[in-house]
Amino acid sequence: MFTRTQRRSAIAMLFFCFCSGEPAGVPEPESRHVFLIVVDTTRTDVLSSFNPLLPKGGGFRELARDGVLLENLYAPSSWTRTSVASLMTGTGPSRHGVADRFSSLPKSLPTLAAQLRASGYATFGWSANPNILPEWGFDAGFGQFVDTGRLFATSTPPEATMVFGAARVGVQARGDEPGFYYIHVMDPHAPYVPPPEIARGLRRWVPSLSRAFPGVPAVQVDLPLERNPFFSYLGEVRDADLRLKEFLAFLRSQGIYRDALIAVVSDHGEEFQEHGRTGHGRSLYEEVLRVPGVIKLPGNERAGERVAGPVELADLSPTILAALGLPVSPANEGRDFLSGNEEPRIRVASLDLDGHHQRAIYDENWKLILDQGAGEVELFDLESDPAEKINLEADHPEKVLHLRSMLERRLSHEKAGWHLRGCGCPSADSISFALTKAPGDLHEVGLESDDLMEPLGDGRVQVRFELNPIHNSARRFGRVQDVWVGDVDELYWPGSQSIRLELQGDRRRVGIGEGDAVKVPHVIDLDSDDIRSHRLASDRPPCESGRRIQRVETKRSCQPVLHVWYVSRDASTSVVDPDPELLERLRALGYGS
Repeated sequence: MFTRTQRRSAIAMLFFCFCSGEPAGVPEPESRHVFLIVVDTTRTDVLSSFNPLLPKGGGFRELARDGVLLENLYAPSSWTRTSVASLMTGTGPSRHGVADRFSSLPKSLPTLAAQLRASGYATFGWSANPNILPEWGFDAGFGQFVDTGRLFATSTPPEATMVFGAARVGVQARGDEPGFYYIHVMDPHAPYVPPPEIARGLRRWVPSLSRAFPGVPAVQVDLPLERNPFFSYLGEVRDADLRLKEFLAFLRSQGIYRDALIAVVSDHGEEFQEHGRTGHGRSLYEEVLRVPGVIKLPGNERAGERVAGPVELADLSPTILAALGLPVSPANEGRDFLSGNEEPRIRVASLDLDGHHQRAIYDENWKLILDQGAGEVELFDLESDPAEKINLEADHPEKVLHLRSMLERRLSHEKAGWHLRGCGCPSADSISFALTKAPGDLHEVGLESDDLMEPLGDGRVQVRFELNPIHNSARRFGRVQDVWVGDVDELYWPGSQSIRLELQGDRRRVGIGEGDAVKVPHVIDLDSDDIRSHRLASDRPPCESGRRIQRVETKRSCQPVLHVWYVSRDASTSVVDPDPELLERLRALGYGS
């Protein structure tokens, strides 16, 4: 615990920080209070909003009554820094590049805090997680960002009651002035040490808990309650949920709650031997990727609604801005999930941490996990097997091939250099061309056996993309229906030199950068300096992998397109050398040796 002197010092520091002026000369925003709260390491099935067999009475369920519950919210990775980078910037890991222990948030990407500050909000943050600190670039856009570990002079994360307490002081100091408040609490993270009163209460839950978690091996382990890590983890979640409830009551007492926008999410879940592992940051299974989420709009608008479709953490930033009537940065890759746009999309998760290099891709009910280090592939049908117990890789080789190809195309899009991507139609067709002065490091993405790429001499390469539509099936409204997917072939190489394309046969359509596809002459000269300003809109790849097409489309309404774009080597994440104190705090959480 902390001495009276430490508490007084902390409170004095807070008043000094939060009574200072914040941006002047900007319009007054319509909604005055915005809260983004992250409860670390929380999986969906440990909250009563998702698991009715659990005790009720927490803050999350209370907020969901007044807000919109996200039934299927997904993190882009299974550890904190990658996930919060997506939450803050509205971009995926391939864009923000925050992947390993020592990478930081790139300054080139606008954060939610920066966009709100530019719109008149004073911006403040409190983080109990040493992975989310100014040292890693997460103070970008914040007028004040408080490392609560240093604030309370502790090497282990301060408890949620302390973090919320510090936030209360800051909110009270601001009064009715517009503010954006980011609060990150750590309690559910290991080591799991729930308060004694919460631990005692666990004993009353035991009969229902064994029914509530039939798929969690740790529930069945014959250990004394106080030594069972899963039960202790539940106690930590319960404690954080009750502290959240107290903070919401504080907002009501200040007259802030009703007109505030309040979002509560988690950054990742936790494993308890469901797939032979414990903790997080080691896999991409559902127990570490599917997280709880709720957003309460000003005036409790849309109270009690649920969003059933998949939502990503990167979607929170554009949704919050749209709900406040503010513009969304063009760099944002997420979408407003409250707009009613439920068009299916391909989702990707990634992990590059401590020797674990994995990717996962979702396509409707199918999920493929690729372990790039071990060379292992797993395929799951989440509709019939939500616990991911049955690997269908050997039973559906065509589905594995299709999903791997989609994954490769998605990941290749952000690679620096030249990209040539052929997009197909419902009927078979081809695009043929020659490259002059072709580089020696051409990379093929998604090319099949009938596609062609061969040298012609003098540095020229002959290429033919055979674009044959891919037939598949999907279950829709309980019925299996035919689905046709346009074929996509791609070449890319990391060079920046100018290139010449010599198209052959009928003149095709070529889309350059973000421009519309146009008919072109047979010979096209492209220069990276010219095309650099024509990057794809919102950095989304053309002919999005897996786009469904209807068989009724005709050749007149669909013509194969060769898309050409160039990705420059923008400033990426920097590597941080943390000080010994910060390293020790990370070690206390089990990070590093």
